[in-house]
Amino acid sequence: MSGLSIIVVIALLLAGVLSGFPAHWQTIVYSLGALVSLLLLFSIQHSTNRQTEAILLKLDELIKATRDASDDVIAVEERDLHEQERLHSRQHDRHQRH
Repeated sequence: MSGLSIIVVIALLLAGVLSGFPAHWQTIVYSLGALVSLLLLFSIQHSTNRQTEAILLKLDELIKATRDASDDVIAVEERDLHEQERLHSRQHDRHQRH
């Protein structure tokens, strides 16, 4: 990927040198940079979402497999924040009693 980036940068510089760096050349370079940044943002977000979903699935499976675990925490990320905080307080109180 970085090799391709270097080639693109060199090609843009050569195009600018050969054309005398016209006024619209800078606009094209900035637009291409913004487009590439946006595509990378979506790519990173997609891969992060996939990894997060996989981790949550594994954690849910571990909760199901543990005998003393509470089923209340399965899919807790889908609950409202106040429900998560209430569940956290209950879990914290339960662990302090033991």
